[in-house]
Amino acid sequence: MRISISDVAAKAGTSISTVSKVLSNAQGYRVSEATARRVRKAVRELNYRPSITARQLRFQRTDTIGIVVPLLTTPFYVDIIRGIQEVMWENGRTVILGISDEDSVLEQRHLTMALQRRVDGLIVAPARNNENANLYDELKDAGIPFVFVDRCLPDYEANYVGTDNREGAYRATRHLLAQGARSICYIGGRGGITALVERFSGYQKALEEKGIEVDPSLVGGGIPEEIDQAVRRFVAVRPRVEGAFMASYFYLQAALPALIEAGIRVPADLPMVGFDSVFFSLSDETDYETTRAITAPLPTVIQPRYEIGRKATEILLADLSQGGTEMFRQIRLTPQYERIDPDGQ
Repeated sequence: MRISISDVAAKAGTSISTVSKVLSNAQGYRVSEATARRVRKAVRELNYRPSITARQLRFQRTDTIGIVVPLLTTPFYVDIIRGIQEVMWENGRTVILGISDEDSVLEQRHLTMALQRRVDGLIVAPARNNENANLYDELKDAGIPFVFVDRCLPDYEANYVGTDNREGAYRATRHLLAQGARSICYIGGRGGITALVERFSGYQKALEEKGIEVDPSLVGGGIPEEIDQAVRRFVAVRPRVEGAFMASYFYLQAALPALIEAGIRVPADLPMVGFDSVFFSLSDETDYETTRAITAPLPTVIQPRYEIGRKATEILLADLSQGGTEMFRQIRLTPQYERIDPDGQ
């Protein structure tokens, strides 16, 4: 026989309302410690398990948030999700995950599903083409708070938590300048993803401080084919290219085949810095051979991935507890620097 809340109330000698408020730790409701102890004792003795569905219906919430990220093939988003999940579990909530594969149509499906299922909130890293602003407007209209992580929509008012990309790229480029490099190529593109726009801005700032104009012929990247073409172009004009900035580990991995073919080792033959470029997936012999082009650990900007996830979730839960907010927060966490002197000139 299923034990109900009325059975607990009867055994504890109190009302159903009192049992409910003791179990939910309701704020502003005063109950004597003796009564609370009787309720908890009755719960234990009867082995009572509250109905999660009934509780969700009563409080008009699902205790679930949605996560939508572009991919799960790198440690970056895995660690962000780990931070999100940990905070959610600490607060008795669960997560559902969607992968957009950098496809705005697939992202649209995930967002629509979130609206239909009435998740309490969302944490999203938008797909690179930024085509779903109208759906984020619908989420706002439906009272579903959300937080962007890593990326955001340009000029769109929303909560955001990410890395201080501009400062990280600025200090990474300045590190190459301090090594004597002046002609520094940039692999990563400068449009589509806001994080890359910020990194290109930091690269540009570091060069301009030294009186060096950005050479458009030394800027390339985007999809893997474009990265390969850009690297081959840069290799062809060596030794004019004296250093390389890789805007992420993705770009470094895509660039390695062309470097290997040209017999160039990094950083031994070509000084190089990157964002999170210490991460590689050595899943087979080909991957191992590819990474042999790297002769030493690269100077790298390390993003606080786990902390991004935790902070975004804390902001989302705060909005949920307050019934939403009109004050949107833009938080950029300070990265760490591996083998880079953050203050070097």
